[in-house]
Amino acid sequence: MYQHLTLQTIGEPILQSLESLRLTVCGHYSGEAFHQMDRPEGIGEFVLLYCIGGKGEIAVNHRKKSIVPGNAVILPAGIPHFYCSDSELPWDIYWLHLGGNLDPFHHMFLRQNGEIAVFELGYQPKLCQTFEQIFTLIGNDQKTTGLLERVEANELAKVILLQFLSGKDAADREMMRIQQYLSEHIAEKITLDQLSSLFHLSKYHLIRRFRQETGYAPLEYLHRQRISAACSLLADSEESILSISQRLGYTTPYYFSEQFKQFTGYSPSFFRKMMAQKK
Repeated sequence: MYQHLTLQTIGEPILQSLESLRLTVCGHYSGEAFHQMDRPEGIGEFVLLYCIGGKGEIAVNHRKKSIVPGNAVILPAGIPHFYCSDSELPWDIYWLHLGGNLDPFHHMFLRQNGEIAVFELGYQPKLCQTFEQIFTLIGNDQKTTGLLERVEANELAKVILLQFLSGKDAADREMMRIQQYLSEHIAEKITLDQLSSLFHLSKYHLIRRFRQETGYAPLEYLHRQRISAACSLLADSEESILSISQRLGYTTPYYFSEQFKQFTGYSPSFFRKMMAQKK
């Protein structure tokens, strides 16, 4: 478990480091099956990644870590690293780069054995909103961003950094484990009875806490993860609709099409044609 940062535990060196930080670039990748970044020399900035869907992999110091929804990492400046989205379940990640001095935090980014620290944040709508606020402030052409907007975006980036480092309490980590379990068993038939038994929670407590954490009931969250994966497969592969429906655990292609249209407003075949036209 990582140190929980509060005003009492943040010392003067850390406060000075926060003052030196500057946001240089940020973005959002969603459902890009072949998204990857290989930096054998590292870069002169810190890279913050927050996964809210799908999955991927990060390698630092030749040590690999799987990244699933709710995971966040901070890649230190100057450290060689590689990361990529999973080809079958592409990740949905927010990211930003920070320049400045983060040496006082360095021990929190990397473990003593050289492994990258993976922070278990769970799905946090407010954190996603903070990223979106930054995008709104700096726009697509960041060179034209005004001074006040840049200052505000920098402050929001610091909020995100501290949120990454603050950790979560036991109850939140419990919901994170459930999210991870659902992502890893996305194609399986899962019931509330199974989940409550597996995680030793009453169904009432499970639904209430999970909805507080993610905004959705557990099975609705699972359905949305399936549809998100289906969107990526339809857009980025030539796999048949029948095969995709089977891969994601739907009993029949008809039921898959029905569920897909309910969530997206489009049939799978029309969605695929629409995405192909955009390429």
